[in-house]
Amino acid sequence: MDVICAPGDGEPIRRYNQADPRFGTLPTLEDVRRTLALTQYDTPPYNTFSAGSFRAVLEGRRGAEGW
Repeated sequence: MDVICAPGDGEPIRRYNQADPRFGTLPTLEDVRRTLALTQYDTPPYNTFSAGSFRAVLEGRRGAEGW
């Protein structure tokens, strides 16, 4: 996998979500692939209860591994 964006100031990229301890690391390559494979950007009811969508996974409300 190629680097898409070079680090600016040398600081590591961190995923921040205090409510869930699973987010202490960056997503795995498989997580990224599963997320990018999702075909729906958003699903009803178009809020925090939406499932099976790219937006829900990207915002950290749903995992890329399943619903």
